[in-house]
Amino acid sequence: MKPKIILLSYFIILFTNNVYSQRLEVIRTYWDWSRTQLHEIYTVIAGTPKKHGFYKEYNQVGALWNTAHYKRGILHGQYVQYFGGESDDICCITNYVNGKKNGKEISYSWDFNCSNCISHTCIYKDDDLIEYTDYYVNPKKSEQKKHNVKFAGEKVYETWWYENGNIEATQVSLHYTDSIISSSYYSEDGKIKSTIENNVYNYYDEDGINIIRKEYKTTRTTEFYQNGELIKSIRPINEGGYNFMETKIYKNGEVVSTETKDENGYSIENLRKDQKLAEQYDELYNLYEERVSPYLDSI
Repeated sequence: MKPKIILLSYFIILFTNNVYSQRLEVIRTYWDWSRTQLHEIYTVIAGTPKKHGFYKEYNQVGALWNTAHYKRGILHGQYVQYFGGESDDICCITNYVNGKKNGKEISYSWDFNCSNCISHTCIYKDDDLIEYTDYYVNPKKSEQKKHNVKFAGEKVYETWWYENGNIEATQVSLHYTDSIISSSYYSEDGKIKSTIENNVYNYYDEDGINIIRKEYKTTRTTEFYQNGELIKSIRPINEGGYNFMETKIYKNGEVVSTETKDENGYSIENLRKDQKLAEQYDELYNLYEERVSPYLDSI
C-alpha cells in the first residue's frame, strides 16, 4: 500500500510542476527594431502581463542594469541595481516582501577607487524608513560609519562619527518639529565639548570634565564657571522698551555684586529714577490742569 501512495504522490508533484511550468511565458524586449540589443528578459503568468519569477534588464551597451524577482506582478525578493559597466558592480540591493521594502537596503559608492565600499544603508519596514546610516567612502575603512539616524515614534535618534571611529555627536529630537531634546558633542580624541539637556547648553573645558559656560534657552541667561565654580552670570532684561544686560558676580556661590546696564552704559536704576520723575511731573501737571488752570481762566 505504501509504495502506491509514494507513486501517486510522485505523479501529483510531476503533474503540478508541468501545469505550473506551462503557466509561465518568457518575455524578451529589445532596444532596437532589429531585435539584436536585448533590453529585458523575464517571465509572466501565461495570458497575463503579470511578471512572475526572475527579471533581468540590460542597458543599451549590453551591461546588466537590474535584476529582480516578482510574485504575481509585484516585487518579492531581492531587487539589485547595477552601475551598468563591464564589471557588473552592484549599485544597490533592496529587499521586497509583497511589493514593499522590508529589511536592509545597501547602496555602494560611485567612487571607482572604492567600488565595494558601502555608501549608505537603509532599514525599512513595510516601506517605512526606520533607520539610515551613512558611511565614510574609504577603501581602508569600508564600513566606518559617518552618520546614523533612527526613527522611533515621534523621536529621532542621531549619531555622528569622526573618521577615526570616535563619536563626534549624538542628538535626540522631535521628528516633525526639529526641536532638540538633548545632544552631546565630542572632540576627535573622545572628550566631551558641549551638551544640551532640558533647554540648558553646557560648554566644557578642554579637559572635557569641567563646565566653563552654561546657557539657559528659556531665560537666555549665561553662566560662567572657573574650576567648576560659578563666577559670573549675564541675563538680558527689557524694561520700559529698553534692553539691558544684568551682570552678577559670584563668590563661593553667593552674589557679591549686581549691575544692570544697556549697551551705552545707562543703568536700569537711572531709568527707574527718570520714569519716577516723569510720573511725578505728570501728576503735578494733571493737578495744575484740574485746579489751577480753571481758576486762571476765570480771572
